[in-house]
Amino acid sequence: LYQTDRDLMLWTLQQGEERTGMSMSTQLHCNQSERLVAMSKEFILPCGIAATARIPPKDTVVKGFRGNELFDAGTRNPFTMSDYQALLICISNAALYIIPNFDDGSIVYEHRRFPSPIPCRATFQDALWPHAYCRQPLKFLRKISFDGFGFQRLTLHFKLPGLRDEVYVQPENGMMSMFDYSYVIFTCNQKKTIQLIQSLQQAAKEASPIVGGVSIGTVLVENDNNSIIDAVSKALSRPNFSDDILHYQILHQTWSNSNQDDEGNCARRCLVLTNDEMFLFNETYAGDLSACAALDHMDMSISSSVRYGDISMRTIASASVEDVSDVSISNEDPKFVTLTIKSQSRLRRPIPWLLKCKDRENAERLVHDVRRLCSS
Repeated sequence: LYQTDRDLMLWTLQQGEERTGMSMSTQLHCNQSERLVAMSKEFILPCGIAATARIPPKDTVVKGFRGNELFDAGTRNPFTMSDYQALLICISNAALYIIPNFDDGSIVYEHRRFPSPIPCRATFQDALWPHAYCRQPLKFLRKISFDGFGFQRLTLHFKLPGLRDEVYVQPENGMMSMFDYSYVIFTCNQKKTIQLIQSLQQAAKEASPIVGGVSIGTVLVENDNNSIIDAVSKALSRPNFSDDILHYQILHQTWSNSNQDDEGNCARRCLVLTNDEMFLFNETYAGDLSACAALDHMDMSISSSVRYGDISMRTIASASVEDVSDVSISNEDPKFVTLTIKSQSRLRRPIPWLLKCKDRENAERLVHDVRRLCSS
C-alpha cells in the first residue's frame, strides 16, 4: 500500500480499537461490523494525482472522425487520452472498494499479483483491505455529480484527511489537492445510475458519525447538466449556446473497415442532439492525466473553479438534423447504430456515422430520438 493508504487504514483501526476494544488484527481479519451493500463491474476513470496513483491510467491515442490518429502540430506527437477501465466496485456500509477485474485477462504481472485476485467461493468477510486498488471510507464522500440529460455517468468526490499534511500539485494545470480522490463511473444506464446513487447515499449516511442520535454526514448530490452545456459551448466556440440538449449519450465510434469487436478500432465519443444539429465530441476529464486533458485545462489556474472530473469536449463531427437521410440498427448486433448523413456535394457519397452503444436500450433510444426529430 501507499504510505498515505497505510496511515489512513491504521488510523481507522486505532479509532475502532478505542471505540470497541477490538484489537487491530482482529478488526482486519474478522471485520464482522462491515457488511456488503452492493457489488458490480463498472467502467471507471480515475481523476486527480491521488486517484491515478492508485489506479494506473489507461492511455489511448485520440482518433479523428475517419479513424486517423491526431497529432500535436508543435511536437508531432500523437494526442493521448485516458480511457475508462472495467473494474469491480464493492460498496459496504463503511467504504467503497475498487478492485481489479482479473477475469478480463488484461492485467498481467511478472511476479506476485497485487492486488491479489479474489479466491473462488470467498465471502465479503474474507476480504483484506490492502487487496484492492483503493478503499475509500464513505464518511469522506463529499459529493456525487451526475448528468441529468441521459444518466450516462456519475462522479464520486472523496476528500480524505491529510494525515501527513501533504499537498499534491498537478504539474499540468497547477490544481492543488490535499487527498482529493475523484472517480468517473460510466454506467450508460439510467436505472443503474440511480441505484448506485441511492446505495452510496444510504451507505454514506450509515458510515457517518452520529451526534445526538442524528447522522451528521451529508453527501451532496449535484446535477451536472450545466457543466455539459458549458463544455459544448466551449467546444463549438459559441459563448451564448442556448440550444436544448435533447439527447446525450456516451458511446463508441467505429469504422466500416474495422473489426467492430476490436477495441483498438473504435473511439469513445459522446453524441449530443439538439433541435437542429447533432454532434460527435471527444471527451476528457480534468485530472485524468492525459495529454488532451492537460491541454484543455492548461489555462486554468489554482483559483479557478475547475474540479477533478470536470468535463471538456472537442468537436469530432457535426451535422444538421435536416441532412440525416437514414438511421438504423444493425441486424447482426442491436447495439450498433448507423446514422447516414447527406453529402454537401453531389459528387460524394453519403457519410455514415457508425456508432456502438452500451446496450440495445441505448441504441433504441438514440434511433427513436433521431427519427422523432427528423419527422418533426
